[in-house]
Amino acid sequence: MSASFRPSLTRRRLLAAAGLAGPAGLLSGCSGSRSATTGPSGKAALPERLSKRQDVIIALDGSLMQAPFDPIEGWGHRGVNPFHSTLMVANEKNEIVNDLAVGHTISDDRLTWTFTLRDDATFTTGAKVTAHDVAFTYNKAKQVGKVEIPNFAEAVATSDRTVQLRLSAPSSFLPYTVATVGIVAKDGYGPAVATKPVGSGPWKLATYIQGQQVILERNDSYYGPKAKFAKVTILMMAVDAGLAAAQAGKVDITCVYPNLSQQQIPGFGLVSLPTFDYRTISMPCQQPGAWQVEGNPVGNAVTSDRDLRRALATALNRRQIVDQCLLGYGEVAFDAFDAFAWGIRKDTAGLQDGDVAKATEMLDQAGWRLGPDKIRAKGDLKASFTLHYPPSDAGRQAIAEGFKEQMRQIGIQVNLDAQDFTSMAKRHRANPIVLGGGELTPYAVYEQLSSANIRKKGWSNIACYVNERVEQHLTAALGSPDSQTATQHWHDALWDGQTGGSILGDSPYLMCCYTRNNYLVREGLSLGEQHVHPHDHFLHVIHNLHRWDVTGA
Repeated sequence: MSASFRPSLTRRRLLAAAGLAGPAGLLSGCSGSRSATTGPSGKAALPERLSKRQDVIIALDGSLMQAPFDPIEGWGHRGVNPFHSTLMVANEKNEIVNDLAVGHTISDDRLTWTFTLRDDATFTTGAKVTAHDVAFTYNKAKQVGKVEIPNFAEAVATSDRTVQLRLSAPSSFLPYTVATVGIVAKDGYGPAVATKPVGSGPWKLATYIQGQQVILERNDSYYGPKAKFAKVTILMMAVDAGLAAAQAGKVDITCVYPNLSQQQIPGFGLVSLPTFDYRTISMPCQQPGAWQVEGNPVGNAVTSDRDLRRALATALNRRQIVDQCLLGYGEVAFDAFDAFAWGIRKDTAGLQDGDVAKATEMLDQAGWRLGPDKIRAKGDLKASFTLHYPPSDAGRQAIAEGFKEQMRQIGIQVNLDAQDFTSMAKRHRANPIVLGGGELTPYAVYEQLSSANIRKKGWSNIACYVNERVEQHLTAALGSPDSQTATQHWHDALWDGQTGGSILGDSPYLMCCYTRNNYLVREGLSLGEQHVHPHDHFLHVIHNLHRWDVTGA
């Protein structure tokens, strides 16, 4: 079976900054201009540690670089794990290819996947990586319960180099799952690996100071391409602190938000990388009081109206959101899965972005009449709802403010309410939120749309969307005999020509855009070939750390 995926997301260059401030219809709370990926603003000699490939210093938000560094406890689930190898891995084109595995076969009933391992992989202890380590990792992960491996039943090592992953039900997306589960050593596994990980990846952990820094050392026994740098220092810093460190010449790369991306630092240039990290607005689809989840309310009288949701999706001006709220650092998208082979980009190609006239007509036809207060109503029900966003995320706040202004133009009242994620988790099935996400797996379609998730704790299907036909497509996708067939079913769950969980169907989510990840990078430092990044708060830039190098040194 071929298990590969190639994103359709374009890598266009951003338009040069020329001043888009002040266009007609400027969004309230969003301002700025679109910027090009800039070159260096000045020349500066490379630090000796960098030119001699002794050490590269990185400033990153440290929230995702915290112990325990244990895959069984969930470490590396976003696809970034410098310490541990995986059976398969996403390459530079986001294709799922072999890593520890050299190949696999699937039984006729699709319940047993047999992986054959390479014979030259060793742990940092010097011990060989065997199928027994793989089986232990998966079985222990199931027992602990912090790693989601859908439909997984058990793992059995049938020899030192072959391991069977046995499933309770077919799972066409299993290659995407095994690409994120790092393999630990069976012998010696225990609490100590939380801060002293034993893996077979390209790096070893040299130093860890919680909340401050992680120092990596090259693993010279790694079976793949050896890292160019002997050491990497990752400083855990907030974005503004990272920028200050770059200005002082203390770091070689730091992540920056759009509003800081035009900073001019001598010897540094801006690298703007595409992502499939989406921003969307969830629309609870149930009437209030349908049920509760852990005592929290479910349902919204306004957003449960399908016709209203479709009208809002039609009126939403995504280009304005990208240009004015994200300062051009993003990509217009009509669906969260536009970047993927299973998405519906071809189906949405003819849609007009920000079609206010059509949206107005749709609302009128659906009985949402404009009142003297310029707010629509259907009978006694006002077209008014609360939209939550996290105050810690300036981009999501700007999107919320922009969305409010756009919807005001068609008679929809949006009341903004900033809440931390803990508080939003108590409200996200009753009120819309500005939601971020984006994973390299079609299983994300299932998580977002399956009715099996509507009564579960967490963030899956927070719109509480239910559609029997969509559910049939999802079930068929999970049990498909090959990736091509599965891809078609995932696509049909979004839109099958009649219905689906997308803008073309029931609009349970109002997709805005994909963001871009921006970094200020010291001139002469090459980040290698970067694949399109998922939703990971800037962390994914280090997924290929062993391929970073210095140019012209």
